[in-house]
Amino acid sequence: MRVVHILLMIMISISFIACSYSEEADVDVNYGDIYLVAFEAIMEEDVALNEGASYIAIDSRTLDLATEEDIDSVFGAMKVYNEIILDESMKSLEDKEMFIDDNYIEGILLSASDLELISDNKAVLKVSKFKSRKGAVGGTVTLERKDGMWVLVGLTNMWMS
Repeated sequence: MRVVHILLMIMISISFIACSYSEEADVDVNYGDIYLVAFEAIMEEDVALNEGASYIAIDSRTLDLATEEDIDSVFGAMKVYNEIILDESMKSLEDKEMFIDDNYIEGILLSASDLELISDNKAVLKVSKFKSRKGAVGGTVTLERKDGMWVLVGLTNMWMS
């Protein structure tokens, strides 16, 4: 009976260890890289929205799981598209009266949402680019990690206004 009790305790301990182990815990995910590749993908869509933009606003509050370092990295890398990068949301742009005729902004607003790590090497998220009430584009970005780098493998469920 004592042997059965010891074996039962060992099995329970192994079970707890196995259940608490997460493969993702061993994987170093750089969320800044994920968001950067997603934003680069949407910047290439409907490029007419980019023309004449005096700034790029990125809503950092939508960058779930990103650290301050990740956000700084994204903002720095996006300077390739425009020297002026602002941390603003749609609401803050409206509150600061940055809308012209309550219709469009002089820059573009990028946002992301619903980031999901499908596996250690696959991520899916929604991303959008806004210029005006009738000038915006967005979709679902699928990324895969290849040789340690996140790369775009698909942009689906596209919408335009």
